[in-house]
Amino acid sequence: MTKFSIITISKNQGKFIKKCIDSILEQNLKNFEHIVIDANSDDQTHSILKKYNHENLIIKIEKDKGAADGLNKGFALSKGKILCFINSDDYLLPKILNQIENEFSKNTKLEMIITPGIIVNEKERVINKVYPSFPTPKKYVYGICTFFQQGIFFKSDLFNKTNGFNVSNKTNWDGELFLDLLKNVSKENILRLDIESAAFKMHAGSITSLKNNEVEYEINQRRLFNKIYGLKAKKSQIKKYLFFLTQILTDPKWFYHKVLYLIKYGRLNTK
Repeated sequence: MTKFSIITISKNQGKFIKKCIDSILEQNLKNFEHIVIDANSDDQTHSILKKYNHENLIIKIEKDKGAADGLNKGFALSKGKILCFINSDDYLLPKILNQIENEFSKNTKLEMIITPGIIVNEKERVINKVYPSFPTPKKYVYGICTFFQQGIFFKSDLFNKTNGFNVSNKTNWDGELFLDLLKNVSKENILRLDIESAAFKMHAGSITSLKNNEVEYEINQRRLFNKIYGLKAKKSQIKKYLFFLTQILTDPKWFYHKVLYLIKYGRLNTK
């Protein structure tokens, strides 16, 4: 069987972390490890973690230099062939890991699986959904890609072709890793599985809510653009519209879901 490594970073999310851990331990999968990296939480997190005594749960508590650093520590400990990362206030949906494992087993050339997911509030009511677009590096840096971080699963060999998470990136470290993964994988080795995999929880203290420095975010996005197009390249609004049109034509399922969720939930489901 293929071994999973699920990495979770935690910082004062004691209100939610039990739901996250339980959602992984209850996946009906034996061959996995859940690595929790806690950055010295000072809420009830540690008392909750102490209640667990599970052979598949690895807990490490120490200070880090931010979310990206914590994730790097977790991935450095991982031994799985299939990797994913999910924040301590989010959770996996039932039996998704079995389905992910089946797809990787059916096609050994697969290196990445992307999946849709749900966005919930603190009461776990669904307030939106995310359906990922089929990605390319160029479309990503032009802001065309829709991706659901909690629903991305990838081989360890693919992750090892990257430099891991960029510790200096304090706004979109997950997006930068996604881009680096895309740079190292052929599109025929990416599968979009039409099964909702996880829940992303929106609340005032979420990590995503804290990634709100728009100036720094734009600086990082420009740097990622330069990764693909070079230092002297300038973004073209015309090219962005062409990419968007191409995405609609080549991936009508994505556009259908984008419009459907906009109508149903009243907001764009970008992330």
